Amino acid sequence: MQVRTVCNRCGKNIYLNIEPEHLNEEKGGIFRAATQHTCNGTPRILLLFIDQNLSVRGVENAPLVTSEEK
Repeated sequence: MQVRTVCNRCGKNIYLNIEPEHLNEEKGGIFRAATQHTCNGTPRILLLFIDQNLSVRGVENAPLVTSEEK
């Protein structure tokens, strides 16, 4: 199943491929999905809030930061 949204910073169309088993991870009827996106040359993370009908209910846009485990 494919879900489309628009980056709320650069306006590009973003397409996510959602597997049916991913929807089992929903809370309160909302499934959360994160994807990496290059926005105007900068790596970003988009966090999408998707309902049971695969409609995007909200999008958050955050910078991609590096991490390390110690």
